[in-house]
Amino acid sequence: MDTYRVFERLSAVMNPEAAKAVTETFVTVLDEVRDTVTKAEFNELQGVVQELAEAQKRTGDRIERLEAVVADLAEAQKRTEARVGELAEAQKRTEARVGELAEAQKRTEARVGELAEAQKRTEAAVLELTRGLTETRQMVGGLSDAVGYGLEDRAIKELPRVLAAEHGVTVKGRLVRRFVRYPGGKKDELNIFGEGERAGESVTVCGEAKARLSRKHVDVLCRLGERLVRSGEAKHPLFLLMVSYSVEPEVEEYAASRVVTVIPSYLL
Repeated sequence: MDTYRVFERLSAVMNPEAAKAVTETFVTVLDEVRDTVTKAEFNELQGVVQELAEAQKRTGDRIERLEAVVADLAEAQKRTEARVGELAEAQKRTEARVGELAEAQKRTEARVGELAEAQKRTEAAVLELTRGLTETRQMVGGLSDAVGYGLEDRAIKELPRVLAAEHGVTVKGRLVRRFVRYPGGKKDELNIFGEGERAGESVTVCGEAKARLSRKHVDVLCRLGERLVRSGEAKHPLFLLMVSYSVEPEVEEYAASRVVTVIPSYLL
């Protein structure tokens, strides 16, 4: 029997010391049974030993593979733990960010509240200004009416003289301020109204007094004259006039194009 060969085979599947011990034990046992077994039995025993050696080798291979798997699992575990750590840190950062956003939301809500209060104060101030503006407009309107009525009163008194001297119109009776009502309930205020005669023909005198004459005032008077003609209140051809403190040249030209006579206030 080749003892060295047995040792080599065993060394392939186990450490040298163990292989040496098994070889020595095997040789001792083999010597003890050499004289009691037949060659066939001895060969059979060698085959069993060979199978045991092969089985041991396969076991060693499986152990090595198992150790490799265990090593892989350990590495995977390390990576998992590292990832869990990263996720934990990310969670902390997220929670911190959520806290910051919550604080920012509180500040935003506080700012919105401040803006709402400021808006209320602004609306109150605007309302106060609106009331003041309304009162101012009423005052200005009152002053304007006062100026207008004052100019109208002068015109009603002095126009017969001016119309006769400047425009050849003789006023019959008196010029008046009056209201005209139309069918359907509508009405107009006639600031200067009366009857007269020009070049032997009767005319209806109708006019207004404005502190500063504009094209719009001229148009309003012309529409008023049209209503008087349609309703029959103007029984004769119209003589339309405007009395004003101030008239720009282009406005005076426009009035002439609409057959409206402009009379400066200084002639009254």
